[in-house]
Amino acid sequence: MSEALMRVENQIIKDKLSQGKEGLLWLVDQVNPQDGLKAESLTRYIHFVGIVCRKDFLSVFRDAIQYNSGDFYAMHELNWWITIEEALTYLAIMKQYQNEQYSRLLVYLYGRG
Repeated sequence: MSEALMRVENQIIKDKLSQGKEGLLWLVDQVNPQDGLKAESLTRYIHFVGIVCRKDFLSVFRDAIQYNSGDFYAMHELNWWITIEEALTYLAIMKQYQNEQYSRLLVYLYGRG
């Protein structure tokens, strides 16, 4: 991926996240939950966050969605961009295969409404 394309993609992610729940739902819909490489990366990331960092991955995902990259890094010392990509993959998989849990996770992220 070219640097220019990556900058555009990153700006789209920031813009959509600033729109709140509706923006996040749009981003989730852009992810292919059947992408084996993304699923493998997600598994490694969850393991890393849980075992190496000793953090709850859902809390880390929530913070990545709710905070900007600088604040997120100050809290977790983790890369915000990588975490957002992994969070979107996780949400896309949950939406496709475990819709009830996906709905509960959205409540966890944004509350009811």
